[in-house]
Amino acid sequence: MDRENYILTIINDYCLGGDSFITTDKLFSLCQKAISGLTYEAFCAELIIESNDKLIYIDSNHIYSYLTWRYECSAAENLEKLILDNSFACSCNTNSFENLSPDQREALIMALKHRLSLILGGAGSGKTTLISAIVDAASVGNNYVLCAPTGKAARNLTERTGLIARTVHSALGKAPNEDFLDAVRWEYTQLVIVDEASMMSLEMLSGILNRISKDCRVVLIGDPNQLLSVGAGDVLNDLISLGFPCYTLTKNHRLSSNDNALAHNVLNFPALQSVLDLKEDVSFVIIEKDNNTSYSSAAIDAAQRYLNGESVQVLSPYKKAVQDLNKMIQDRVNIFYDGQRTFENRKTLFRDGDRVLITENDRDRKVVNGDIGILRILSDTDEHFEFCVEMSDGRKAIWNYPESYSGKDKISLAYAMTVHRSQGSEYDTIILPLTMDRQMMLYRNLFYTAISRAKCRVIIYGTKQAADICIKHIQSKRKSKLVERVNTLLRSIA
Repeated sequence: MDRENYILTIINDYCLGGDSFITTDKLFSLCQKAISGLTYEAFCAELIIESNDKLIYIDSNHIYSYLTWRYECSAAENLEKLILDNSFACSCNTNSFENLSPDQREALIMALKHRLSLILGGAGSGKTTLISAIVDAASVGNNYVLCAPTGKAARNLTERTGLIARTVHSALGKAPNEDFLDAVRWEYTQLVIVDEASMMSLEMLSGILNRISKDCRVVLIGDPNQLLSVGAGDVLNDLISLGFPCYTLTKNHRLSSNDNALAHNVLNFPALQSVLDLKEDVSFVIIEKDNNTSYSSAAIDAAQRYLNGESVQVLSPYKKAVQDLNKMIQDRVNIFYDGQRTFENRKTLFRDGDRVLITENDRDRKVVNGDIGILRILSDTDEHFEFCVEMSDGRKAIWNYPESYSGKDKISLAYAMTVHRSQGSEYDTIILPLTMDRQMMLYRNLFYTAISRAKCRVIIYGTKQAADICIKHIQSKRKSKLVERVNTLLRSIA
């Protein structure tokens, strides 16, 4: 590792796991592993240098990146103000109440009465329908911002509501690693709705709260059982801890039958304590396989379903397993033949006709991170290398020479993907190989996110022991001082 600013690099990598800060002892341990021969004296000297350069912030025994510390402090100051004055005059378009269930109506009224509120609900609980109703009921014309943490979630939201949705980064006009705390204000914005808010990071929350005026409502909508953000923060739980208005939707509107095992396992997931509480039938089945055969069995099943044209997705908690599964399924679904155009990138051989995933937002090509399509290699000569990805809705993202060489880095095979990648998407069938290898990566919210992507069936290849670990293994609470900072501010004016 480069010795220049190495402490900030290690902090940023560590905080991708969700903590806002790292303790001094833990930081030194990680630095020792990265920098050969590093002494504690040299480490402390570098701490002072990076602190003086405003790259990091030292808060007693807790070390932040300087930006994350600013985000936490700014969010705390704005949340304190909202706690002291969170009411909003409730005037609305009552026609928006039509076709809403009773709990959706209560959630709608709550959102309209407050400057900041949360609406929670599991898969299929009617959150998307409610978003459209809130926009209509608030009667704000075009003076609203509808956004989501990821490009895929934003596109899904647009497709389901017919309303224009953007990523949080795009709405703020920011790229990752830029400073979200500038002087720009949304003076005319009267409503901000963030969907898939479980994935919302501290910087996103801070950026939004820094932009809004007193005439704006903010509604965060999400599923508390899903995976949290990649990056610092536990936004939903912190806001609930601070007592912000929160309504939980309980009725299911998506799953085909409330009597089947899939619906039971998803809707009642918060109450499930072990694998014994899972129901099984044709909609949810665990097929017992050992570690050596679970992946191959999943690949064989998935390949046949892909060839049949079914809506199916293979998911895995592990990136390495995803690579192996993609190769196994590719060899069955898109068998190599003489003359087939191919190209290689990062040890992956792409073939013409492969199912691929877009891995970066690309405004010029009108695709987002998470879009899935079919790869067409139009030319594979050194003088003219060209390929495109054809999406099912007719969009085509084309990379021409010389951009096509960098375009290789913007796609991956999509026969299998990580559970994180799937968040915000839906498929008829989810196939999930679940084994005891690397069991420390098996978590409750990961298991829920995987099974709740399915509309019709979940097929698990593996062991019930692994499923049991998933259900019982709750990730440790993310380290943050946001709630503490807000309460300190409130006490100072009491």
